[in-house]
Amino acid sequence: MRTLLLRIPLMSLKALAALLHCFQHADTSGLTAVVHGVRRRTSRIRPILSAAFLVALTLGVPIASFAGPCGGVGQRACCNGGFEGAAGWPAPLLMPCSPNLSQAPGCNDPNGCACGPIPSESSLGMCYPPTVCGGPGQRACCNGDFEFANNPTGVLLACQEGLVQLPGGCSPGNQAGCVCGGGSVNSPFPGEYSSGICVQPAGCGGAGQRACCFGFLEYPRRTEPSEPVRED
Repeated sequence: MRTLLLRIPLMSLKALAALLHCFQHADTSGLTAVVHGVRRRTSRIRPILSAAFLVALTLGVPIASFAGPCGGVGQRACCNGGFEGAAGWPAPLLMPCSPNLSQAPGCNDPNGCACGPIPSESSLGMCYPPTVCGGPGQRACCNGDFEFANNPTGVLLACQEGLVQLPGGCSPGNQAGCVCGGGSVNSPFPGEYSSGICVQPAGCGGAGQRACCFGFLEYPRRTEPSEPVRED
């Protein structure tokens, strides 16, 4: 009985010794090959990772280092398509001009019109605050942009009552003075230009005056003959 009990632990120790011997003399060539393969692949990927790091570093450089400033008064409109946005707006909102400005179509920025991220592309316009409209000598208001002159409630006109709009007095040649307000302000799209200037029409129908425009319901002022002076 004692001999049997002694044989069991002895057999277990022999099995453990044999197992350790197998591990010590196992063929590790396969594992070594895998390690070398990983190293080779890492060496191939390293240049790609370096290039990616340089690209990320380049994109992290401020846009102003590639092109002139944009979005401010008298500056080119920012190129939103190139992830270029004007100052003053909360992130991540990208707008071409800063708040309370309109984008006047056509860029003529002396600092250049090339977009920062994409130099081959050009800005669509310039940023200006719209001037007041509808008064004598002022640009006509842009009714299409829901911009109206200062008139009594319900009177929606481009000029104040008693004034007329002189066509052609405003044009893209005067971006700062003729860009529309209303819906053109704080818009992601290029704005519009006023169609004319508001002026006070001269008298009509009298001697030496222009003829009145009947088509615009304009008629000469009727003068009543003076009553004869009575003598007592």
